[in-house]
Amino acid sequence: MARRFAISPHEYISFQKYVNHSIRKKLPGLTYVNGFHSEMQNSRKVTHLINFCVNNNLDFLIFDHYAHGLSSGSFTDVFNVTIGRMYNDLCNIMKHETTNSQILVGSSMGFWLSLLVALKGEEQLKNRITGIIGIAPAINFTENILKEAKEKGLFLDESNTSPDSFYHRQSKYSPTGTYPISFHFLQEARNHLLDLKNIRNKIKFPIVLLHGKLDPDISYEETLKLASALKSDFVDNVKTILIHNGDHRLSKEQDLKILDKEIIQMIGRFNK
Repeated sequence: MARRFAISPHEYISFQKYVNHSIRKKLPGLTYVNGFHSEMQNSRKVTHLINFCVNNNLDFLIFDHYAHGLSSGSFTDVFNVTIGRMYNDLCNIMKHETTNSQILVGSSMGFWLSLLVALKGEEQLKNRITGIIGIAPAINFTENILKEAKEKGLFLDESNTSPDSFYHRQSKYSPTGTYPISFHFLQEARNHLLDLKNIRNKIKFPIVLLHGKLDPDISYEETLKLASALKSDFVDNVKTILIHNGDHRLSKEQDLKILDKEIIQMIGRFNK
C-alpha cells in the first residue's frame, strides 16, 4: 500500500516500502528511481522488483516523483516540476526512509538523478551507496529535448520565452499521445547537467549500465560514451550490457532476468 512522505504541509511524495525483517546479515536495500513521466503503479519493472526483493530478503523503496502518479503536484506547476526538485526529493526520501546501504536502480532519468546523489549529494548519502544500476540511462536528456523543440520552431528566443511555455512532445508511452514539457523544466535542468569530461575517477563503487540496442529514445552509443566517462583508473567499476533486441523500457522477461542477475552480482561484491 502506498504511503505519503510529507515535503511541506500541502505537498507529499507517494512511496511504497518493503522492509526485510530477517535475522540474517543486513544486505543492501534497493531504491528504484523512476524515469520522467513514469509511475510506480502498473509498472512491470516495479512489480518484478518488489517480488524479487521479497524473495531475496532485501529492503525495497519505490516512489513517484513530484507531479507523477500518486504524488502531489501538477505539470502545470512549472516552477516545481524540475530536475532539481526531483533530485532533492530523492535525497530526502533516501535520508528518511532508508537506513542501510543502498543499490540505486535508476531508469532513464532516474539514473541521472542517482548519479547526482553519488556526485553531489551529502556525504552521509554518498557513503551509503553500494552501487548503481542504470536502465537505459538518460543523463542530460533535457538538452536533446530542447534541441528537438527548437527544430519544431519552439523556444527559439530563449531570453524572451515565458517559463510556462510548453512543448507537447509526442510519446507512445502517454495515453494522450503527448507529454507536456515546460521551458522552465528544460532551463532549470542546465543547473544539473553532468560534464562527462569531469566525472572520471569520481565514483569507485560498481556501476552497471543496461541498454537496448533497439531503444528509440536514447541511443545506446550515448551509454557507451557514458561508460567510458565513468570508469575509474584505480578499480574495475563499470560494466555495460547491450541487449540486442531491447527497447527503452527493458521490461520484457528476458530483460528483467538480466537485471536480477546484475543485482545479485552487485550484492555479492558487497559481501566480499
